[in-house]
Amino acid sequence: MVDNTDDLEKLLNLTKKMSVKIAQLSPESQLSAQLERFTFINQDFENIMGEYKKQADQVSSLVQKISNLENELDEHRTRFDSKAISTITQIQKEKE
Repeated sequence: MVDNTDDLEKLLNLTKKMSVKIAQLSPESQLSAQLERFTFINQDFENIMGEYKKQADQVSSLVQKISNLENELDEHRTRFDSKAISTITQIQKEKE
C-alpha cells in the first residue's frame, strides 16, 4: 500500500505558503484567492481519498481471494480425508 503521509505534509506546507501570500493581498483579492485555495485543497484531498479508496478496494479484493483459496483448500482437505478413510478401511478389510 502507498503511504500518502508525504503528500499530505506537502499539501499542508503549500497551503501555509498560500495563506501567507493571501494575507498580503487586498481584501477583495483575498476572498477570491481563498476560494481558489479551498478549491485546490479540496481537489488534492479528493485525489488522496481516491487513492485510499483504490487501495481499500485492492485490499478487499485480496481478502476475497484469500477467502476463496481457504475454501478451496478446505474442499481439498475434505476430499483427501475422505479418500484416506476409504483407503484405510479398504486395507483393514483386506487384512481381515
